[in-house]
Amino acid sequence: MGRAFVYVILGGGVAAGYAALEFARRGGYSRGELCIISEEASQEAADLILMATHHIRLNGVLLRYTKITSMQKQNQCCFGLKRHISALRFCYFDTCFASYNFFLYSCQVAPYERPALSKGYLLPEGAARLPGFHTCVGANDELLTTKWYKEQGIELVLGTKVMSADVRRKTLLTGTGETISYKTLIIATGARALKLQEFGIQGSDASNICYLRDIDDADKLVNAMKSCPGGNAVVIGGGYIGMECAAALVTNKIRVTMVFPEKHCMGRLFTPKIAEYYENYYTSKGVTFVKGTVLTSFEKDTTGKVTAVILKDGRHLPADMVVVGIGIRANTSLFEGQLVMSMENSGIKVNGQLQTSDSSVYAVGDVAAFPIKLFDGDIRRLEHVDSARRTARHAVASILEPSKTRDIDYLPFFYSRVFTLSWQFYGDNVGEVVHFGDFTSSSPRFGAYWVNKGRIAGAFLEGGSRDEYEAISVVVRRKAKVANMAELEKQGLGFAIQESQTEAPDSGLAVVGKPTYAWHATAGVVAAVSIAAIGYCDKFTGSCGQLMQQDLGCDIGCSYSKQVPCNMYETKKPVFMPTLRCLSKSNILKRSDHGAEASKWRNICLHPERSQYFLAGEGKHGTRSGPAGAEAAGGQGIVSCHAGRPRACSPPGKPRTWPEGADRAVGRCCDHDGYLSSRTGNDETWEREKGRETARRDQMGRAFPYVILGGGVAAGYAALEFVRRRSDATPGDLCIISEEAVAPYERPALSKGYLLPEGGARLPAFHTCVGANDQLLTADWYKEHGIEIILGTKVVSVDVRRKILVTSIGETISYTTLIVATGARALKLEEFGASGSDAENVCYLRNIEDADKFVRVMRSCSGGNAVVLGGGYIGMECAAALVANQIKVTIVFPGKHCMDRLFTPKIAEFYENYYTSKGVTFIKGTVVSSLDILSGKVTTAILRDGRRLPADMVVVGIGARANTALFDRQLAMEKGGIKVNGQMLTSDASVYAVGDVAAFPVKLFSGDIRRFEHVDCARRTARHAVAAALDPSGAAGDIDYLPFFYSRVFELSWRFYGDNAGEAVHFGDLDFSASSTPKFGAFWVSAGRIAGAFLEGGKPEEYEAIALAVRRGAAVPDVAQLAREGLAFAVREGRSGTPRSRSGGLCGCGDKPSYAWHATVGVAAAVSIAAFAYWYGWKAPFVANRASE
Repeated sequence: MGRAFVYVILGGGVAAGYAALEFARRGGYSRGELCIISEEASQEAADLILMATHHIRLNGVLLRYTKITSMQKQNQCCFGLKRHISALRFCYFDTCFASYNFFLYSCQVAPYERPALSKGYLLPEGAARLPGFHTCVGANDELLTTKWYKEQGIELVLGTKVMSADVRRKTLLTGTGETISYKTLIIATGARALKLQEFGIQGSDASNICYLRDIDDADKLVNAMKSCPGGNAVVIGGGYIGMECAAALVTNKIRVTMVFPEKHCMGRLFTPKIAEYYENYYTSKGVTFVKGTVLTSFEKDTTGKVTAVILKDGRHLPADMVVVGIGIRANTSLFEGQLVMSMENSGIKVNGQLQTSDSSVYAVGDVAAFPIKLFDGDIRRLEHVDSARRTARHAVASILEPSKTRDIDYLPFFYSRVFTLSWQFYGDNVGEVVHFGDFTSSSPRFGAYWVNKGRIAGAFLEGGSRDEYEAISVVVRRKAKVANMAELEKQGLGFAIQESQTEAPDSGLAVVGKPTYAWHATAGVVAAVSIAAIGYCDKFTGSCGQLMQQDLGCDIGCSYSKQVPCNMYETKKPVFMPTLRCLSKSNILKRSDHGAEASKWRNICLHPERSQYFLAGEGKHGTRSGPAGAEAAGGQGIVSCHAGRPRACSPPGKPRTWPEGADRAVGRCCDHDGYLSSRTGNDETWEREKGRETARRDQMGRAFPYVILGGGVAAGYAALEFVRRRSDATPGDLCIISEEAVAPYERPALSKGYLLPEGGARLPAFHTCVGANDQLLTADWYKEHGIEIILGTKVVSVDVRRKILVTSIGETISYTTLIVATGARALKLEEFGASGSDAENVCYLRNIEDADKFVRVMRSCSGGNAVVLGGGYIGMECAAALVANQIKVTIVFPGKHCMDRLFTPKIAEFYENYYTSKGVTFIKGTVVSSLDILSGKVTTAILRDGRRLPADMVVVGIGARANTALFDRQLAMEKGGIKVNGQMLTSDASVYAVGDVAAFPVKLFSGDIRRFEHVDCARRTARHAVAAALDPSGAAGDIDYLPFFYSRVFELSWRFYGDNAGEAVHFGDLDFSASSTPKFGAFWVSAGRIAGAFLEGGKPEEYEAIALAVRRGAAVPDVAQLAREGLAFAVREGRSGTPRSRSGGLCGCGDKPSYAWHATVGVAAAVSIAAFAYWYGWKAPFVANRASE
């Protein structure tokens, strides 16, 4: 009958990989009980193997075999190869290969993240290659290589086509005649690309016509692109594939014409207005759009290659290659007539458990049509990777724990990243569309809501931050109520942010079975909100004096994220400005010669065309608003120069514009290069002053309002935050100075994907900010956003008082605001009394040059011996990479166990046992004392205890030291770093510090100063510093950081949150077994509360649960009970309660300025009135009725 399995996953796409991981994590199967059957196999690898085995000697006689060509089916390739080799298993091979298994292994492709095919795979340089994007890295989870499946006891049957399925008999028949039976089947067959022939057009077999559905298609597309650099490509279709492939072609310097029948691109999702933006953007990249027509035929040359595309309207488009993306169709044919189909959605109909009409069969991913709770149970089939991931996991949960698994509650989610653009969509695009944001900016940040029956049904956002994307997803999930469409349009993204910060979804005011007396309740709620708003707003504005004025026609309020138009003096276009305008003394210029009355602080409104600015506030002659200088006669000329921004002045080279009749002896104005000049006297005086300033600047060198010093992770995230918060920034506002020759990148890749033996990660694929699933910031991105990057430049001195940096070539660079992101350097052997760092085969790992040397040395000593010095992060991750590269590893460190700054002895024991099972040797309690060097290379590492270790290479990971030397004796220092406050501001008001170099107060640790050397801290502190620097009023609040560390090595993946202080309580199975799937962790309990938590092998929701338990400081009444509950404790805590306050305030956030009593009174009054309104509006009528009875 063939082979039999308990569980079979049919299909080798994304869903198959995520289903396999869920099986492994939940257990419930034994080795050999779970099987994945996939048609995919690497044709390229198979061809190479077939060529290598083309001539095989048997008993000295040369036997020749017919080569199976690459044009045949993949299953024929692999199984044809299998038959050849099976016949010769006992023959003498005159080849370098050892066994038949090697051949099959080489042509196998385990499930992978298909989105990579239209993104990183098509890059001209540093392109993504397997194994770098196997599942489940797309969800920041484990990398499931073929080896992982083998270790988990999951059988992969690859390169195999299933020809028929008998659901009643539970059997599958393969293309080779083998039968495979199952007890439970998961259909993950995905979808296939629609072919031109299905639309009556012949010619899809031409060598330069490409589709994109699997890795073979991607390889063909890459080859076609390489064959026609600078040529012409015609893309047929304006959907996902068409748009993403067009972007890839442009990146590869190919001219692109897109052809589709619709009125605009992405017709199934985009509104005309949204589509117009993207079409204009693509057009700016050289893409031509031909809309409202279709392809009818091709012109070909004598070799069969397409040379031109002929359209229905008669046009001929020259074509060196053609990419077809005209839709897909779910692969359901094997099950038609056996399972219930959703005719409307062209998929296999399933219930909320993903179960089909046959109880032993489940369907997931592109092929599954399932009920969406959010859409009132409407059946939908969703063709996107997120649906594949989530439905796969849910199906496995339903199979293994049916009684505990609820119906899937899926929020439809789609996304795309092309060029420097990045958008996300949630929900359903039904109902009335409300657009928001700026559709004209070069740094796009806009979106739309779809409102159906008075509630948010869907939301789209381009250029958002992670928090903003989360906010729009929350309002869709909650179906947030929309009372006023005009107000929604005015609020825009602010609506989602505000709604997402409320505790629970809006459910309306009505109470079932009781009269509402709505106006009573409404009046009470309005009063409550008003009082709360007054208290809360006063919390901000008390320190700012009489600042908030309404005279400008601008809604000057306290909602930080909200932006409103400022229309005054008949401006042609509204200027958007943050409504929170509490300006600090540091960015107000006051005319002391006009006395105290002249020191009143002002708001500023900028005219976009007249190059003028306007003032508002209380003046000497009363409350006024108007053009600058309008009240100059009274001496009232106080303006904000916004840290040197030139917007208050005329464009360079143009005469200064002032309102007619205005006295020029008013205030001060910012020069165009960020310098300040007194605006006194007449124009001649002004010109003389300007000339002196220009001469002074020429001597100084370049000047920027904002400078980021350092080119690591923090620099990239700071730049992105700057662009998002300052959509009105002009070129030259921001500069990044880096010693490295490349734009900022995600450093964690250097110890992970960069060191893979095959398909290693390469730039530009891991520039920031892809590590946080955000935009890819290439050098072009910085250029497009007007950010100057000064690369390969070392700053040798800093004068904080004078705000000047001096480079190694003698250039001076001045700044108004400086963000120090200099990171840390690797400690050298010489600092511990040993020498040898300059040997050819001694490697450190801190930057990309180090990583390149590491790779070079590894490749030069394959099968050799490596000595790793250090048992911390770098040591452990590099050791794993060396093992993957077939190098024997010995780790040496002085501690009692690895990762001793974080791991408990019990946790460390597991990882040491795991590494030992991979062939790694640990030598603890000693250090290297010297290195034997011959011909510039280390040959032996000599330890303090006398042992001599043979070494073909040495990796040093003995710690890091923050790069603070430039600021010693200029800025306050602490914990080996630069001391900053909660705003990341140093002891100098113009300097911020972020990332490895910053020692900042951690609210979670009662304000204790800490310095963290991990990527998450770099990302978050960078963003927070930019928010604080751009709005010095303090609106950003003090940072409230939850320390987070993680690592992924081999098939292991752990995360840690919080602080490893207090008593450690372990849970899960820490006994090492080579065949097990580890899942264990620990809580650290201090003062009766959770202080820290560690988890290995968790699911995303479990990691989130332990993070929440730490964030809340969950109470632990009984440590023994905590040990028994283990992870369940965190999961339960995550579903209940509210975070406790660590600051003693009401909200526990501690990130707002003082005036707490104002807020307290306001909130108390609000609660009281709301309570009374509730009682009076809903309860009082019943009391009255009872009294009258």
